[in-house]
Amino acid sequence: MTVRRPPQTLLQMRHVVPAIPRLADCTVLLIDWQEEYRTGDLVLHDVEASIGRAAEVLARGRASGARIVHVAHHGAPGQMFDRTAPRGAFVADLAPRPGEAVVEKTAPS
Repeated sequence: MTVRRPPQTLLQMRHVVPAIPRLADCTVLLIDWQEEYRTGDLVLHDVEASIGRAAEVLARGRASGARIVHVAHHGAPGQMFDRTAPRGAFVADLAPRPGEAVVEKTAPS
């Protein structure tokens, strides 16, 4: 009879316990925190709770001095994620501050 073990990561198979880095040495990456998901055509279930949790993570990252990177979907004018319209704007509670990187993408991912 074969005994099945629970699935393991490669690190677990090698008995490696990774060190948890300091938040100050990490990058906080916020992807597509735009009004489209809050007030546009793609409203998400429990979006306010998710925004609140993301705001907590962002505040901790900022307080620690971590790098902060915001990614925004850049949709066509008049369409979803139109960055020149309110629907394409960052959610105010998660909006970039001066000095924080902003990356725009044109394809969903």
